[in-house]
Amino acid sequence: MLQAMFSAMEQHSPVETIDDVLISALDSNSITPMVKYELAMKVKHKRQISGEEEIKNLFEPPKNYELTPEEKTKMENRKQRNRESAEKARVKRKRRVEDLEEECKLLEDQQRSLNSDIKKLKLCAKVFNQVLHRHAVGGRCTSNPANHITLHQVQLTQGSPLMNT
Repeated sequence: MLQAMFSAMEQHSPVETIDDVLISALDSNSITPMVKYELAMKVKHKRQISGEEEIKNLFEPPKNYELTPEEKTKMENRKQRNRESAEKARVKRKRRVEDLEEECKLLEDQQRSLNSDIKKLKLCAKVFNQVLHRHAVGGRCTSNPANHITLHQVQLTQGSPLMNT
C-alpha cells in the first residue's frame, strides 16, 4: 500500500521529488515532510479531477529587499531606544536590589535589638519572680535589697516597652 502511494505521488512529478521528500524525512527524523507531500499530491489530484489549473509554487521564499535610508534610520533609532530601555531596566533592578539589601540590614539590626530587649526582659522577669517567690514564702523579702537588679541597671534600647514605664 505504501509503495502504491509513493508511485501515485511520483506520477504527478511536483517540484520536489519523492526521493527528496524521503531524504528530508530521514534527515529530520520525522514523517512531516512525507505528510506534507501527500497532502500536496491530494490537493493537486482533486484540482486536476475538477478541471482546475495547477497551483504554482505556493511556498516561495520571501524576497530580501534593500532597506531605504529612512527605514535604516528608523530601525537604528528603534534599536537605540531598546538599548536605552534595557539599560534603564537594569539600573532600576540594581537599585531595587540595593534598596532591599539595605532594608534587610535595617530589619536585621532591629531584630538584634529586639532580641537583646527580650533577653533583658527575661532577666528582669526572672529576678522579679524570685523576689515575688521570697515574699510569698516568707511574707517578706529575706534577701538583701542591694543585691536585687533594678530596671535602671538593665539598659534597654530605645523604643522598648519598658522604656515607657
